[in-house]
Amino acid sequence: MNDRPWTSARSVGLNSGASKDRHPSPNGAPVSFSLPLPPSINAAYLNRNKAKSGRGRALSMNVKDWKMQARVELRLQNPAKVPGHVLIITNLQRPSKLSDNDNRMKLLLDLLGQEDVIDDDRFVT
Repeated sequence: MNDRPWTSARSVGLNSGASKDRHPSPNGAPVSFSLPLPPSINAAYLNRNKAKSGRGRALSMNVKDWKMQARVELRLQNPAKVPGHVLIITNLQRPSKLSDNDNRMKLLLDLLGQEDVIDDDRFVT
């Protein structure tokens, strides 16, 4: 059993629409799933070494590991697609009282868009 904190999320479709890969949630029915707690966005990106790989930012290994584990968990649960505008309700188990949940939402919403659970995080209400 993994002792890391987990995230529960529930997506509710606010309108209906067609889905490419997944079957849409019927009549805007809630879709629930649990994922590992995303890392904070504050430590998600690293500065690239200009001499080796050019300029810019790169994902940290911590984020890459989380994405891989979260993708596996999400695919095992196979949630229905929630097309269009969505309302997402989360239950984040913070690792400490100082942890800021807002810093974890970006990675979670990006993953849901990449895995075609939602159309795009811009449609989250």
